[in-house]
Amino acid sequence: MAVPTAITDLSATAASNSPAGSDAVLPDLDNFLRAIQAFIRQGDTRAANVASASTADLGAAVGRFVNITGTTTITSFGTVAAGIWRVVTFAGALTLTHNATSLILPGGANITTAAGDSLIAESLGSGNWKVHVFMPAAGYVNKAGDTISNLMTFDGGAAWTNASWYRTQKFVDGRALAFGSTSSSYKFGLGASVSELYLFSYTAEDTTGAPTDRVRITASTGLTYLSGVYDNTSAGAANVFVTTNGALYRSTSSLRYKADVRSYANALQDALNLRPVTYASKSQSDAGRRFLGFIAEEVDSAGIKEAVVYDEQGRPDALHYGQMVAIAIGAIQAQQQQIEALKAQIAALK
Repeated sequence: MAVPTAITDLSATAASNSPAGSDAVLPDLDNFLRAIQAFIRQGDTRAANVASASTADLGAAVGRFVNITGTTTITSFGTVAAGIWRVVTFAGALTLTHNATSLILPGGANITTAAGDSLIAESLGSGNWKVHVFMPAAGYVNKAGDTISNLMTFDGGAAWTNASWYRTQKFVDGRALAFGSTSSSYKFGLGASVSELYLFSYTAEDTTGAPTDRVRITASTGLTYLSGVYDNTSAGAANVFVTTNGALYRSTSSLRYKADVRSYANALQDALNLRPVTYASKSQSDAGRRFLGFIAEEVDSAGIKEAVVYDEQGRPDALHYGQMVAIAIGAIQAQQQQIEALKAQIAALK
């Protein structure tokens, strides 16, 4: 009956530990009690530094938290009972060599560490370990240099062969992140290529071509594309308003959303102060076309500020063309009143 000196000397089976019922506990009873207390405390203790070596013996470290120093390539964490786990921090750059049995690493590939990187590893017994989590010091996985591969690769497989073109052309390998279980369920993901950001879904119904239900943001132009919007047609005329910071609002007209409603009495004069123009747009997408409209600065100068949209610097930027219908209708009504008055005068002269 020997007093254990490390938690790894103990067994998960109570009957395999000492002292047994037939063992004389004296004079080592106090030593057994102190050993048990030490093992409890070791669960929250930082062990002495472990020098990097082909076998960096984590199991022999007295304490759950281990700092590995040096730059020597590591191929093994040593032999210790299954279920022992360690939280490891690296003091510098070294290579962890993946082995599908003895040192299982995330993504199934070697990892090159940097100072401050950490991992959580579990002993599987018989000298085998599995790293469940690897976290760079930056707090996120850095794919630069492909030192860590396949951690964020597309959730592929035979059922995804139809999306292979999309994966290859639209995403830089390893920068797509997909969620889902089987090919028959929706696959949601967020992926980044060199210049584009995508949000998409993919289902078994997509038997050819690219995944559907996409939102694409092009970094070089700042444009946002909503797949399928162009083909969703309607005879309705409800409007969408876009603020200067890009937020979308539904434009309403019900009295439920209005306060301090007043009749518009100056429509005819405002209409006469407007200058309808034709113009060519400076946008490349409008090349070769001419348009009808008004100049926002001129509408502002005419005092019709309710119809003007101003930018963040307070400059006239756009017009509420839908609201300007009130000017036209008001002007027609005012003219009709003048016409009716003139008709009455003419009738009186006859």
